[in-house]
Amino acid sequence: MSKVFVEYRVEESSREQYMRMIRERPGRFGEWELFEGADQRGLFVEIWHGLSRRQYERMKEDRTEGKAPLPWDRFVSGGPGKLHIWQFDKVR
Repeated sequence: MSKVFVEYRVEESSREQYMRMIRERPGRFGEWELFEGADQRGLFVEIWHGLSRRQYERMKEDRTEGKAPLPWDRFVSGGPGKLHIWQFDKVR
């Protein structure tokens, strides 16, 4: 079982619009959750559950290179190159 973490910042000036859009949350790749930094407002982490290695690689390429961004990726401060995406496997 793995989890994929997607981390990025949204500027305060775009936060309200981002929050409206994120509530629609299309799950193109599967099930996920969203967290905002308790000490760093505007710093967000998406946690995706159950993605295969192939799905992770596709998501990373699509989103960090701007090939097939999710609707809210346009609010990422600094653009697609500022999305940080990692896959972690559970240690057994």
